[in-house]
Amino acid sequence: MTSPMTAPSAVPNVDLALHWMTENDLLDASINAVRVRLPEWQPVEGNTEVVLLEGIALQVAQEVFTINQLPRVVFEAVLEMNGVVRQPGVASRTQMTVKTSAGIDGDLLLPKASRFRVPLPDGTTVDFLTLADQSIPVASTGTPVWAQCETLGTRPHTAKAGTTASLISGPTWVESAVVGPAGITGGVDPETDQEFWTRGAAILRRRPSALVVAQNFADASMEYVQVARAAAWDRWDGTGNQAQVGTKLGHITVAVTGPGGVALPQADLDAVRVALAAQAQAGLAVHVINPSYATGVTVSVSVVAEAGVSAAVLKAGLEADLKAWMSPATWPWGTAITTNALVVRAGRYPGVAAVTATGGANWTAPSTLPQGLIASTAVPTVTVVVV
Repeated sequence: MTSPMTAPSAVPNVDLALHWMTENDLLDASINAVRVRLPEWQPVEGNTEVVLLEGIALQVAQEVFTINQLPRVVFEAVLEMNGVVRQPGVASRTQMTVKTSAGIDGDLLLPKASRFRVPLPDGTTVDFLTLADQSIPVASTGTPVWAQCETLGTRPHTAKAGTTASLISGPTWVESAVVGPAGITGGVDPETDQEFWTRGAAILRRRPSALVVAQNFADASMEYVQVARAAAWDRWDGTGNQAQVGTKLGHITVAVTGPGGVALPQADLDAVRVALAAQAQAGLAVHVINPSYATGVTVSVSVVAEAGVSAAVLKAGLEADLKAWMSPATWPWGTAITTNALVVRAGRYPGVAAVTATGGANWTAPSTLPQGLIASTAVPTVTVVVV
């Protein structure tokens, strides 16, 4: 009789991650290894043995650096062959409110590329250039003029509406200019390496030319430069509550956000929808929406502070940490805050000796999306108990 075949034991995961090691790290490791084998040996700076170890450590560190580049270089080469390029970013725009000097006569024309310099709270400045020639009424007390930032990214967004701008190049009859009431909007930071790799992996994962399943639509929407996060639901037209999901045949809905979890303007939503619809399987109606977050989510945590830790400092720091942790910009869509997760998060915060109690209401309150998203207005309350 043949004995039954037993299943092979599971092979443990192997950490294949490459690690950064400097020449100093390698030198220290080499010296420690030699001293274990030769306890009487004393490393002295300038000795032949130490000089040889230093030379070998420098060569190996350079090889480590080179090897660490290979996965990135190979992956980016694969992305390039598939037509995926790094997003360079988008420049911010604003409407400058321009006021003319008194006593000026005749037609006033503010030429294209007139330069306005806007100060930022961190002490630096950014320059905005007007987008087109524009007529300015005589004795204008505030004419809106569109201008675009000379540099890419969201850094100009820190300048608030009403910030005074300086005219660097342009007609002398401009008395003053300020950032308009809508502030500075529209900028997108250049992709980081991790953002580029994540987006590229999603694109490669969507190998079919036609979009069929929900994940295809979510991955494809990430090709649009303004989209930072996306999730899709099949057989749903984007209206109603969770009970409506899966009941609307022939429909698919994609929820998207911009960087930082911000809602996209309707023009961007329409552009994504048109692009997805052009690639969708025939007969599918595509909907692209902004997520609508639940409100009123609150949590409270009571903790014991470590000896010597200020209760006020710990309270402020832990509150800020929990708010950032529960941000809709980073919280996984479709998941809820659990007591265990809250205890673990608070317990790991520096200065916390123990978590004694938690509380809250509507932790899983749903939004208009079918899988409840965390509230954008969550304001955790933290009580610190000092022993």
